[in-house]
Formats: sequence, C-alpha cells, structure tokens
Amino acid sequence: MKTNEFGARIIEKNDGSENIIAFGESQLLGLDHSDGEEPHDLHLIFPDNNLEIYAAPNNGPFEVSNQIKHLEQKLFRGNDWLNGKNIVIGFNYSTDIFRINDGWDPRKFVPLEKKDLERIFSIPGYHDLLLLKARIAGKKFGSTVSDASKIIDYYFMTSDEQRQENIKRWLADLKNNGAIKDSVKTLVIFPPYWYPAASKIRKNQIRRHFLSFSCAAVKSGVFRDIWIGSLPSEKTKMAEDNRHYLSGGLSYNKFQCSH
Repeated sequence: MKTNEFGARIIEKNDGSENIIAFGESQLLGLDHSDGEEPHDLHLIFPDNNLEIYAAPNNGPFEVSNQIKHLEQKLFRGNDWLNGKNIVIGFNYSTDIFRINDGWDPRKFVPLEKKDLERIFSIPGYHDLLLLKARIAGKKFGSTVSDASKIIDYYFMTSDEQRQENIKRWLADLKNNGAIKDSVKTLVIFPPYWYPAASKIRKNQIRRHFLSFSCAAVKSGVFRDIWIGSLPSEKTKMAEDNRHYLSGGLSYNKFQCSH
C-alpha cells in the first residue's frame, strides 16, 4: 500500500490525471485491493483518475468531517486546500448509519493507543497481549463470525424518526464544513452487508430506508453526484471478516431521487 506524507493511500492510474480526494472508512480504503488485481471500487466510478484516499477503520462520518478540518487547518494551514477540487465522501450504510447516532464513540472499538505502536514493533508478543486485554475489557473488533442477524435486530431498535434526525444532523454538519464549501462533492454509498440475512419483510424495509437515505442526501444540496452500490445477495463476494465487500464486488449506479 502506497501512502503520502499525510497518511493518504495513493493509487495511481494515469500520469497527469486529476486526483480524486476521498474520505471515509475501511470499505472506502479498500484493504484487500492491490495493484494488478480487481479494480478499486472508486475506479468503477472514476476509471481514469488517480486516487488519494484518507480513510481508516471505525472512521465514522463525523470523524471524517473532523479529519477534513484537521488536514485543512493543521497540515495545509487553511490555504483552501480543497477549493475547487473533486472530493468523494464515502458512507458505509453497514456501519455509518450507527456511527451518526448521538452516543457513537469510536474509542469503544479501538484496542490500541498511539503510544503502544513503538512497543509493538520492539517487544515480541506485546501486540497479542494488548488485543487479549482489549477483548477481556469488552471491546468488539476483528471477529470473522458473521454478526448480520444481531446487527439487523440492533438496526430496528432505532425508530425511523430518530434515524432521520441523525441523517439530517450529519448532512447539516457537512454542509457547514467550511473546509469543503468550495469543493465539488460526490457521495458514494455502500450498501449494508447484513441485508441478505434479513427476512423478506425486513429486506423491504431496509431497501426503503436505504433509498430514503439516498434521497435525503440528494435533497440536501451538498453533493453534485451521488452513487449507490447495489444491494448485496448471498452470492456477493465478501472479505474474510464477512463485514466488507471485496474490491470490485459491487456495481454502482448514479442515483436520482424519484420522489
């Protein structure tokens, strides 16, 4: 994986091509992608552009917004870094729909702290001990067992009204983010990986919610274009953790709200 000095993943397509600057979490990052194999998902939408991706696991939508502000103010000293640039915001409906809740705290899912990194590379077995300690403390991460049925039950514990309020709050936050006010913004929405495990009735409800979310994004006026990934089936290729789609495993369509 190639990165720049600011921690962005760099995937080069053509010399001299414009960079698409993208922000999101692990699905957008494309952990399984490597040169010469399946295309990165963003290249299914922007086939001729180079990619500059600022993304990390558990990087929820509000963390993304804060990351953009941090890069603008601390690294680029507020010099209109993104002015006029084409940027992509990724929203993984699988997880981000929960991460826009009021009570979301990414620290509950992060097993390591920055100070631990140097010790990990110098002390054999230290990494495993930290992970064991984190699991005993109840932090949830890294399992390869499908949790789809539990996630679906948890999803329906949130009322439609509360979900809509969460979505409005996130869209308002993006709209008011001065670091990207003059950029050309595209939203890429990844569908929920847990969709195939739902009952027929719940599938219809999830599909309706998914499209309603996409419509809310259109009506917000924040984005020039919105692309949505196709809802998965049992045959959709998944990564080993059963929580991420493999690179190139989805198809994407530009979304237009019909109502």
